[in-house]
Amino acid sequence: MQNTIISIYNLPDEIQNNIFRFYWKYKFNDVMTEINNLITKDKTIFNFLIKNISVLSREYANNYIFYFNEINDFLKNICNNKGLILISKLNELHFKDIQNVHNYSSVFYNKYKYISYYLYNVIKIKNNYIFNYFNSKL
Repeated sequence: MQNTIISIYNLPDEIQNNIFRFYWKYKFNDVMTEINNLITKDKTIFNFLIKNISVLSREYANNYIFYFNEINDFLKNICNNKGLILISKLNELHFKDIQNVHNYSSVFYNKYKYISYYLYNVIKIKNNYIFNYFNSKL
């Protein structure tokens, strides 16, 4: 890797400029894609939970547990990534305060504490049946 960088600096300036322009364009596109995916995922999660959270009180609740696990894992990844939290705050996304979940760790159950926090603070669900359902899935 070091030899490659040294080799690039030995090239004429015009070629170096083209190489660096392509490189940073690629990096810029990666960053923009990550931001756009985060915004899209925020809307998708919010709409999914609003539409499907009532399923937990019905007989088909186990059919949706996979999706609740996916959402919980995604929220956990955001909570552990300070860059994504910052992007969430700057864009006023629904999970902008997900890092506060640690203040509620005694209230919510360990395995589903991220989605429980989201349901409690973002969607404002106060129904204990839903939280007890997550407790039963430990």
